[in-house]
Amino acid sequence: MEILKFACKSCNAQLQAAATASGEAFICPHCEQSMRVPKPSDVGVIRSGAKDKDPTESVVCPVCNTRVTIQSRDLGKRVMCPDCQTAFVAKLAAKKAPVKQVEMSDDDIYSLKEAVHDDTSSKQMAARYFAEAERQSRAEKERPHLSDKPYQKMVEERAAAQFNADMPPETKRESLTPEDYDPRSTRVQYPLSLSAEAITTDVKFFLDIQFLTRWIVIAMATAVVFYMAINAVALGSGAADFGAYFNSFALTTMTVVVGAIVLVFLASAFMNISTSIASGVSQLEWPETPIFERIMETIFFVVALILAMTPAGLVAALVSPWLAAPLGILGFFLFPYFYLALLDSGSPIVPFSGAILAAVGRKLHKWFLFYIVTGVVLLGILVLGALGYYFSGEQYKYAKYMVLPAGVLTTGFLLFYAVWLGKLGWECSQDAGETPEKPRND
Repeated sequence: MEILKFACKSCNAQLQAAATASGEAFICPHCEQSMRVPKPSDVGVIRSGAKDKDPTESVVCPVCNTRVTIQSRDLGKRVMCPDCQTAFVAKLAAKKAPVKQVEMSDDDIYSLKEAVHDDTSSKQMAARYFAEAERQSRAEKERPHLSDKPYQKMVEERAAAQFNADMPPETKRESLTPEDYDPRSTRVQYPLSLSAEAITTDVKFFLDIQFLTRWIVIAMATAVVFYMAINAVALGSGAADFGAYFNSFALTTMTVVVGAIVLVFLASAFMNISTSIASGVSQLEWPETPIFERIMETIFFVVALILAMTPAGLVAALVSPWLAAPLGILGFFLFPYFYLALLDSGSPIVPFSGAILAAVGRKLHKWFLFYIVTGVVLLGILVLGALGYYFSGEQYKYAKYMVLPAGVLTTGFLLFYAVWLGKLGWECSQDAGETPEKPRND
C-alpha cells in the first residue's frame, strides 16, 4: 500500500494518508482546518507497503544523497526523501563500467607489462634541467675570477660609476642665517663709563624690584652673621668659665653655618648679575637655580678670591704678616681677572684665559676705570666701617646698632661690584671697531 506524507497548509503539521484516499476531504487533527488529501503526483510516493511482493530499487536523493528504497514500478515517478522531505523523480544511478580483470602471474605481480606509461613530459623536463645545468657550467668557466686584479679593478670602477650615477646632484643649501648677521648687534650695550646714561643704568638695576628684594634679604642675613660673630668674639675674649667658652663656641659654629648659607646665595646672585650684563641681556632674570648649581657658582667665587689673595697669604705665612697688608691690595687687582678667566674657561680649575688677558691690553683704560671706581667705593665703605668700630664702645657695646648698616653696605658693595664686573666683561667681549654702539631699550 502506498502512503502519502504531506504537510498541512494551515499549520504545516506533518500528516500521512493512504494513496487511495487522494482527493478526499478531512479535518487536520492539529489545527482543525478542513483540507483534501493531495494527489500522489504532487507529493510523491514515500513508502511502499511491506506486503507488496513487487521488486524494489534503490535511488539516491539529489539533495542529501540519502539512499531511498522504492518499488520498481515507481521509477520515473515523484517520490519524497524521508530525511530532507524533498520530492524528486526517482531515477536509477548510472552503472559503473565493470573493472577489467587482469590476469596476474608470478613474474609480473604489479601488472606493469600491460600498463601504458606516457613519460613524454618527464623527458622534456629532464632535458630542460640538463640544458640549464650545462649553460651555468659554461658561464662559470667563462667568468673571470675575482682575484684577477684587472677584473677586480674593472668591477670597482663600474660600481663607483653606478654609485655616482645614482647620487643626486649636490645643491648648496640655503642658509637660514644671513651672511652679514652679527649676534652681538642684537645685544644691549653696557659700556663701562661714568656717563649719565651709564649711571642711570646702574640706578635702574638697583631699583629693580627683584634686585632690591634680594639685596634686602641678603643684607639682613649678613647682619645676623655679623651680630653672631661679634658676640662670639666678645664672649670668647672675656670668658672666665666653661659656660662662656661653650656659648662662644656655639655662636662661632652658628656663624660659620649661617655665613656659608649666606655666601652661597650671595655668590649665586653675584654670578647671575655679572654674567647677564656681560652677555648684554636687556633685563636681569632670576631663575630658580638648584642648590647644586648655587654651590658651583660659589666655588667659582671662592676660587677666584683664593687665587687673588694667594700672594698675600704666602708672604704672611713665610715672611711677615705686616708685609702681607700691601699685597692685599694686589688681590683687589687680581680678583676681576681670575673671576672673568674662570667664567670664560667654564671651569673652576682653569684660572687662565687668553681672551681676557688680551682684553686687558686692548681695553686697558677700561680696566683702570673699573679699578678706580670700585676702589673708591670700597675705600668709602672701609672708612665707614672704621668709624663704626671706633664708636662701638668697650666690649662692642653699641655694635648691635651697627650690624644692620654694615650688612647693607657690604652686600650693596658686592652687588655694585658685580654690576661693574659685568660691564667689564662686556667690554672684554667686544672687538674694537666691530660692534656699533646701540642704545639700551628701556
